Amino acid sequence: AMIWAPEAVVILSGSGSERLAEELAGVIGLPSSSSISASSSVSGECQIQLGSNVRGRHVFVVQATGDPVNDHLIELALILSACKRASAARVHAIIPYLAYGRQTKKAKSRVPVSAADVAAILEEACVDAVVTVDVHSPLSAGFYSPRCAFHNAKFTPVAARFLVRYGLRSPVVVAPHASTVALAMEFLEALIQYQSELGMYSEPAKRTASPPIGSPGGASVPDACGAGLGTETDTGTAAATCWGSGTPPSHTSAGRVWSCAPSVAMLLTVERRGVKEFELTGDVAGRDAVLVDDIIDSGNTFARSARELMARGAARVFAFATHGLLSSDAAERLAKAPIDLLVVTNSVSTVTSKLPADHKLRRKMAVLSVAPMLAHYVCEHAGLPLPDIDPMVPMNALHSGRSAAASPSYSRTSEYMSERTREMNLEDSDTASQAESQTTASELSGAQVIF
Repeated sequence: AMIWAPEAVVILSGSGSERLAEELAGVIGLPSSSSISASSSVSGECQIQLGSNVRGRHVFVVQATGDPVNDHLIELALILSACKRASAARVHAIIPYLAYGRQTKKAKSRVPVSAADVAAILEEACVDAVVTVDVHSPLSAGFYSPRCAFHNAKFTPVAARFLVRYGLRSPVVVAPHASTVALAMEFLEALIQYQSELGMYSEPAKRTASPPIGSPGGASVPDACGAGLGTETDTGTAAATCWGSGTPPSHTSAGRVWSCAPSVAMLLTVERRGVKEFELTGDVAGRDAVLVDDIIDSGNTFARSARELMARGAARVFAFATHGLLSSDAAERLAKAPIDLLVVTNSVSTVTSKLPADHKLRRKMAVLSVAPMLAHYVCEHAGLPLPDIDPMVPMNALHSGRSAAASPSYSRTSEYMSERTREMNLEDSDTASQAESQTTASELSGAQVIF
């Protein structure tokens, strides 16, 4: 693999992912993302101008297509086109949330297959690769031709690790509708895998009830490094050690027993004699229920499902969705729902720009970052050394109160990249450069990447 100098890599950001692009550049150790001048004319047209030279360089454009969806989509297409017209070597579109992913079929007459049309728009802009996180339907990958690589990163294992470390007990993963059964199975497999890695096991045992989160004696909403983790009522061991940058503490893998093995359940809405009712397949009584979905839009599904699960005897209800769109009054609806902890990512800027810092939902919401996962993709395809940060270990989003730069591994990555840059600039001999490239290539080939 060809090894590129950091100067040959440019990270650009659209207006939909400015904070994420900044965080991504920081994890890699590159300078802050280059600016793009995006303005609107009196007629409403979007005008784009790149803020740096991209000729012959690898360009990674970070732009989520959240609200306003169409504005962000057109802006992304224009940025991609500008990069190609400015002679960029390769252009990668990093789209953490890919809009129109729910429109992959022609379910009715005289309707478009919008996901395919979005793919056509991006390909016409001459994009070389599209990277997204937890796309709604795997059918989206088939809409891109072989000349445009499509990568879908899975965030499910990261969320599963976070909830296990939070103090999940005897979990049952619940699919709130039929289309999320496959996602629920993925989450279940991730729980079982991490349970095995920690040396945890399941056996029948009498357990004490857990106080509600936020109540006296109960757990508080944690950050991704473990701050705020509640005590274990069954082991009496406090779990407040930072684990975001290294091996989990030994006490978390010894002595913790789940009274029931992880399982999956399905909660469907059925209509009988004109009345809509819930039908639960599986058992949640006395167990921690984890609702999983890829998108939180209106919040109705999670709110109704949480109330139903509590009525059926669930000990606690957790919820995970990769993309927190939080449309309309979703935030208020979820704040009132009996959900102990809502886990989302920073794939869209809704939680950073629209949700006030003092909103009630923030008290029971954890925002994890997709930056480490995307950083490994960038380094792999740009020929840069991989970051020290493990993409499978949860990390707080930059806006969530704990700066990513405070992480030891984050600073080590930045120092390592700076040192690598100086070494590359000092190499005058072609032979030395070739040997360095071969060494780094062998290191990259043995690295663990999640894509």
